[in-house]
Amino acid sequence: MEGTNETKACTCEGAVKSFDTAKGHGFIAQADLRVHRTVIQGEGAGPHHLAIDNRVRYEVDQGVTVPQTMKVRKL
Repeated sequence: MEGTNETKACTCEGAVKSFDTAKGHGFIAQADLRVHRTVIQGEGAGPHHLAIDNRVRYEVDQGVTVPQTMKVRKL
């Protein structure tokens, strides 16, 4: 659709490539998308973090300049 700013989220699966718990972010290997601790779900009120090779399901939506991960859950 020309002239519209519509974006569609998609649900994907992948493995964690890296995650720095001190900085609170890392990357998903297959898509090379950045993951921030604020979008990690399913860990209650504790710290949100991932480990290398964790399998995850996540949504991707177009951000202002780059695709953004949302609703990241460990499998």
